[in-house]
Amino acid sequence: MSDAAERAPSVLNRIAARGPRYRVGLVSSATSRRWDFIDEPGSWCTQSFDISGLHTTQEILDHVVGRRLVAPLSVSQAGEHLCVVCDHGLGDSHFIWEVCAALTHGNTDTGFVEPLTAPTMTNPLLSALFDAAKSTPWLFMRAAAIGLWKPGWSFFRSHVAALVNRLRVVPSRPAGDQDERYVAVWSKSDPGFIDEVRRYRDSRHPSASVNAILMLSICRALEECGASLRDELEVLVDLRRFLPRDNFTFANFFVLTQIDIGTQPSVEEFSESLRLTTRSLNQLFKLVGHLVVDRVRMLLTPRTRKTEPPFCRPATSAQSTLTISDVSKSPPVAKVAWTRPDDAEIASAAQPGDQSHISIFINITPNGSVQLTASFYASHIDKSLVARALSRALSSVALQQQPEPISEASATCR
Repeated sequence: MSDAAERAPSVLNRIAARGPRYRVGLVSSATSRRWDFIDEPGSWCTQSFDISGLHTTQEILDHVVGRRLVAPLSVSQAGEHLCVVCDHGLGDSHFIWEVCAALTHGNTDTGFVEPLTAPTMTNPLLSALFDAAKSTPWLFMRAAAIGLWKPGWSFFRSHVAALVNRLRVVPSRPAGDQDERYVAVWSKSDPGFIDEVRRYRDSRHPSASVNAILMLSICRALEECGASLRDELEVLVDLRRFLPRDNFTFANFFVLTQIDIGTQPSVEEFSESLRLTTRSLNQLFKLVGHLVVDRVRMLLTPRTRKTEPPFCRPATSAQSTLTISDVSKSPPVAKVAWTRPDDAEIASAAQPGDQSHISIFINITPNGSVQLTASFYASHIDKSLVARALSRALSSVALQQQPEPISEASATCR
């Protein structure tokens, strides 16, 4: 990846020349649906974070993570380390990895690296819903009833409660330090660890997915190191799987779904829950419900002009809400040109939902190393605890301690 940052301005400008649907050049806004578009976003690179003199992935995370954005998309480099900082409004991990692939090649006429699926729509959600209604009408109606009920009912209850309690004196809760930066901790396994996970899966849990095993290892490791986790694990679901064939979008198109881990599920039980949940049409309607609720909330809330959102929202629980995103299967990851594929390092960080959230990204490098990045607020959970847990999750010990399925005979014993 040598000199990728030097090529970045011309690469970003070539991508922007393809138009706003390719997202590079957009200036996102939280208060308007009409976003500005800059023809030459390469100029943003002059505002990049200075990471010169930094030598490790963790040092770069410590320097960059949690700072306010200096530009919607900026690129900097220190030796072989390339750092891309992006406004999440521009797109999700798929978009960011396409940009990273383009930056590491830097010699294509179009900016992006082929093969590239062109974005074909401005509203992917409507396209996905229409395709689902046409192909599986019964499942569509069932998913609509289930997916819209929960967010709608939750919003109704909270709004009514706010109206009832409007005149009451409610004790205020600590708001937290609004200037606190979130932090990130990164850990990587030995090369070939993902193959070890697959061998373990094949010999002990052949019906389970590798993803499920990794996620459970992370949960168990955090708890064993002293973290108190909520019963619901949040998992990112990429909704592009529901788009009609030959349709695509670079925009954010994902939802966070919850899977119960409080019952201490076996690997097989958790894997099956993960599979059923992520493939369910309910996820599309969950996104619909959240969008509708947000729109209604905006209509009911007096308008205030905010220039920037607060750095962090107060913690909603003394326990930690764990969010896991496996971005290693994103197709553009395979297009990245690594300087040293046999020793590649990947770190991905995003702002946690609030001060009680721990957000973890799973990445797998070409040499089979599994690498984890956890983002969180150090005022809520100790940084060294998280570091120990990530290291433990990427060890053979964690694999051997996965819960086994309970047999019928043992389930009836007292």
